[in-house]
Amino acid sequence: MNIYIRNKMLEGLVVAFPEDFKRYKGFVVDTIVKELKTSSKYIYEDRKIVIASLSRDPADIYISALIQLAKHIDIIERKETHLDKEYAEILKNLLITAISIGHIKLNDVVKMSDEKTKKMLLKYYFSFTYWKIEQNEHMKNVYVYVDESFYIKNILKTHGYFYDKQQSLWKKKLEIKSLEEEEQFIDEYKEKAIFIVIADNRFYIRPVYLIKIKTFAYQEAPLLRSLGYQYDRDKRIWTKIIVAKDVVQEMKNVEELPKQSLQLFKV
Repeated sequence: MNIYIRNKMLEGLVVAFPEDFKRYKGFVVDTIVKELKTSSKYIYEDRKIVIASLSRDPADIYISALIQLAKHIDIIERKETHLDKEYAEILKNLLITAISIGHIKLNDVVKMSDEKTKKMLLKYYFSFTYWKIEQNEHMKNVYVYVDESFYIKNILKTHGYFYDKQQSLWKKKLEIKSLEEEEQFIDEYKEKAIFIVIADNRFYIRPVYLIKIKTFAYQEAPLLRSLGYQYDRDKRIWTKIIVAKDVVQEMKNVEELPKQSLQLFKV
């Protein structure tokens, strides 16, 4: 997943800053399993963009990554970064490019969760509706995601799919000209798994968390099992893999249960 996020960012970066692409591309992306108010940060010493709060909409996650990419570029140019007009110009270019190549939509920028950055952009540009955006047919890649695929996992593997542990699903990237052939494969196995085809170049991820609950209240075992938890006898903990967007509701489901600890982990 981290590689996918970085590759998507590079797709936009080469369009937004073609002449400086080689100077700007030296960064890495990392995701952390924490729900935080500050959903992303840039660590200059490591050239690392760190993304948290993965329960958010994929577009909002992507925008938070671009916010940090703008800081990365700003520091390369000025040796420092501030929420000023120069930084705003860099970020605006990245956002407009992301919209033009179909990674996100203008409305995603309007609804971004980072209120501080949004206020900064509106300070300099007044309204997002006046941004000039030209559609760019730069990329023609298709991503196919497969969920609930236990019974065909070996078939997927031999057909060129790879397992993305951070998203707990199988994934394949192909050129759009190959989509028709792939659709025949999907049609053959659509009753045995859930296929998600992203053919419009938009940014899409489906992060998952691993929940670990430690409790000695054995009377709660039937409830935990009914909620989809599995008991690890060696470690004496209950575990469950859950899609990140559902984590808030899941915390509510188990908040009243007697427990010694509840933690979120990467899968």
